[in-house]
Amino acid sequence: MGLRRVRGDILGDERRASQAKSTITNSNSLRPFPFHYPFLLLPFVSLVNGGIVQASSARLAFLQHRPSADRFVCSNFVLPANSLECITLSESIYIADAQITAPWEVEALKAIKGSLIDPQGRLKSWNLGDPCMGKWSHVLCHNATANDGYFHVQELQLLQLNLSGTLSPEIGRLSHMQIMDFMWNSINGSIPKEVGNITSLKLLLLNGNQLSGSLPEEIGFLPNLDRIQIDQNNISGPIPKSFAYLNKTKHFHMNNNSLSGQIPPELSRLPSLVHLLLDNNNLSGYLPPELSKLPKLLIIQLDNNNFSGSSIPSSYGNITTLLKLSLRNCSLEGPVPDVSGIPQLGYLYVQNSML
Repeated sequence: MGLRRVRGDILGDERRASQAKSTITNSNSLRPFPFHYPFLLLPFVSLVNGGIVQASSARLAFLQHRPSADRFVCSNFVLPANSLECITLSESIYIADAQITAPWEVEALKAIKGSLIDPQGRLKSWNLGDPCMGKWSHVLCHNATANDGYFHVQELQLLQLNLSGTLSPEIGRLSHMQIMDFMWNSINGSIPKEVGNITSLKLLLLNGNQLSGSLPEEIGFLPNLDRIQIDQNNISGPIPKSFAYLNKTKHFHMNNNSLSGQIPPELSRLPSLVHLLLDNNNLSGYLPPELSKLPKLLIIQLDNNNFSGSSIPSSYGNITTLLKLSLRNCSLEGPVPDVSGIPQLGYLYVQNSML
């Protein structure tokens, strides 16, 4: 948090003032202000020569150190409208800038906005005040400060805003974010590897854009990811083997891209996976028999890939949780496994293969 030093009285007795002065020596050594007390801080307070503070109906917060609590508390007063107030005497006080969202996240949001093209001005509020307290549009914050004393971004809800441009790598600095929703825009470029830094991320929603390039391996190390939804893009290259570490991920929606290569057998280690949607890609190789080990799998959807010469593993007949198995136009050969032991299987599609 930015703090500016001015000359003036510290409210309270001389002993308290002396404690404050001995504790607060310069702005670089200040602890982050915890913001446990309600107050209003306005950013248009400015310093003039001679220690004069100019404001227009500004409420100034004077930070006073309370040693017993090891925190700063707030005493405030209101300057008259359109006036110049001269703060004299000898003690030093600090005026806190009106920013309570983590500063690095504010800068990250500005970088994200700067890399996007927003023809309808949907993000114009991102230039006004504080993101969390100023209610920037489509930005949701956690409702309490973290241990560092700041509020943090919880969700970016940028669904269907007619945005284009690219995703800034600075998005990786939103380390407390849980939902990243850019669905149904026209964003191009690649998915930044820095997304892998957002360890709190639960929903990665990027479908319906024009994203290209390969999937970052770093995404595979997101410990809380519930859903990766990147369908309807132009993403190419292999499925990273690191995705086998996504132990909490339930939904792989990666259909309608240009993914290529072998489906990693390592994905069979995923304990929570329910949807494996990889249809309409350029996948090849064989169908991993190990997928039958997935304990919660409900849907396998692999239509319109090229598993030339491969057959449907007989072990797929043992996936007793399965509701849908769709393998149309996959150039498969050989027999269809016995699926009579799958009690809830409602859809079995294997058309246009040599079965």
